Amino acid sequence: MDKSQHILVCKDEFEGNGEHLIKIPFRFDPKCNIRELEPHLWTIETNGKIYRLIASGTINWDAQIQKSLISPSYGLLEECQVIEFSHVGETQALVVGIYPEKYSPPNAEIWLKKFL
Repeated sequence: MDKSQHILVCKDEFEGNGEHLIKIPFRFDPKCNIRELEPHLWTIETNGKIYRLIASGTINWDAQIQKSLISPSYGLLEECQVIEFSHVGETQALVVGIYPEKYSPPNAEIWLKKFL
């Protein structure tokens, strides 16, 4: 996490032999609007602010925007958007970066790959 630029990087690593099915859901507040700009790059808009989410890995992960439900409090369900990453095969790392649009790195893919 880089507090000065409000950047967060998450790296998931997995261990195991053989073929696996791995799914990683990123759930967002119901007020968030998510749009895919290009493969593995999304815009997240909420409360008048715009963020970017980028994903990379040692292999290509599949990613889809889906609808889901969250429970902000007991007995209450709200619809939200989810970006679900999935991979079938040997275990591989997934790295995701989230940052305000105004702090976008010049080449986000190269920037993110340094965390692999």
